[in-house]
Amino acid sequence: MPVFMLHRLANSDTGIRGHQRDVLNGALDYIETHGYHPISLRSLMSALIDQSPLPPNAVVFTVDDGFKDQADSILPMFAERQVPITLFVATDLIDNQGWSWDFKLDHVIHQASAQHFDIRPFGFDCEPILLDSHENRRTALRKVRSALKDLHPSGALQGVSDVARTLSSPIPDTAPPAFSATDWRTLRNLESDLIDIAPHGINHVILSRLSIEDATREIVDGWNRVRQEMTNPLPVFCYPTGREGIDFSEREQTIVQQAGLLGAVSTDPGYVRAELSTSHRYRLPRFSMPTDDLDEFIKCCSWIERGRELVTGKV
Repeated sequence: MPVFMLHRLANSDTGIRGHQRDVLNGALDYIETHGYHPISLRSLMSALIDQSPLPPNAVVFTVDDGFKDQADSILPMFAERQVPITLFVATDLIDNQGWSWDFKLDHVIHQASAQHFDIRPFGFDCEPILLDSHENRRTALRKVRSALKDLHPSGALQGVSDVARTLSSPIPDTAPPAFSATDWRTLRNLESDLIDIAPHGINHVILSRLSIEDATREIVDGWNRVRQEMTNPLPVFCYPTGREGIDFSEREQTIVQQAGLLGAVSTDPGYVRAELSTSHRYRLPRFSMPTDDLDEFIKCCSWIERGRELVTGKV
């Protein structure tokens, strides 16, 4: 069965780039009219633990981070349609209205007035990238973000400062509206049988780049903070960035399990199968929810992607 990962809902007024509302509504219409059974991540975890059967054509939805637009728009949209969804929250985002280096980099590149970006000082052997279109800015963002992910979070943050200086695109002291966080009171009001709140760490940093002590703090303290604020938080962790073997490994999976959490999700695409081993619960795959292509969503739901897995040997 597919588990889908959402992020932001596109909003031209605030400059948020993300899922188009009509595509999300189209996806919810599709599962309603084609015999799919949306279930909560909580129900999926219970089924995996108990080795009980899942409903036919089951599908799960999740959303990462804890931004204001997610709580104000995405969660109510799903609840109104009676479709369960889990929101994974980075607690510093909510407690201190903080925003991590990757979000700052996004802002710096997309708000820069410069029309080209020489990325050679950042380790790339290529010509400067034009910043004359949204797509070119996305290309620059992907390249630089990928390089900075290899660094310790402090090095990544310094890299963002270097990019900001190169592009003369300052980093605001506080998060701009496009990166405004939700608050705990809103989340407590939203928490229900349809909406679960779960941990995504403290600072949205890549755990594999941290010492074991810092990685443990990110996982354990982040989970404890969510437990303090929510009535019935979901004990499932979401690895920031979430590529198995790159952003997290067996070390992080062990920490999550020892913290008493029932499982964890990655960002690696793939299907969840009922026969998965216990260790697999701590690295569950998810498909990225398409932002503007309903056909891609339908392919994942209809198991076309599973056929591709079998053909390519990725099972």
